Amino acid sequence: DSYYLNNAVHRMEDSLRAARNPPYGGSIVYGPRQGHCWSGPLPLHERLKEMAQEIAARAPRDAGRAWWR
Repeated sequence: DSYYLNNAVHRMEDSLRAARNPPYGGSIVYGPRQGHCWSGPLPLHERLKEMAQEIAARAPRDAGRAWWR
């Protein structure tokens, strides 16, 4: 499983980048020669902070942000 997903992830990225409505605004980080459970170069707390910033940036203006500290 670890080494057979590589092409599938590249194909998924191509499909996402081709999306227009809505456009894809994400990112995929590859870990060449990493196993299936590789979770990226960032430690978990940094990745969660990055995700929270994206959510807050796209939230409606009147949305509460008590969760964001």
